Amino acid sequence: MLEQIQIEALEDGIGAAMVLLLTIPMSILRDEYWPKSYKQKLPKFADQIIDMMNKWESGEVDLEQLREDIWNDAGIRIERDFIDKETERRKQKTCRTQLN
Repeated sequence: MLEQIQIEALEDGIGAAMVLLLTIPMSILRDEYWPKSYKQKLPKFADQIIDMMNKWESGEVDLEQLREDIWNDAGIRIERDFIDKETERRKQKTCRTQLN
């Protein structure tokens, strides 16, 4: 009984994380970056996220490599407990934001 409750709580947490994973970035893209073209772009963006997650689940994509690529390409370090974003001069500026 307790094990079933724990499994359900874990599944609820994963479901909530999935909603956040899709909703927050898509809302920002819609409002800030694609206000005129979001109806055409957001469905493809959502499909690409889901495709990437499926590739990660099947082992085709390495999450550590993706994190390293984002760090090297954009100066944004994604960690479990915070996002560390560098300034343009590559000085570290830490913004502690819970990701879980």
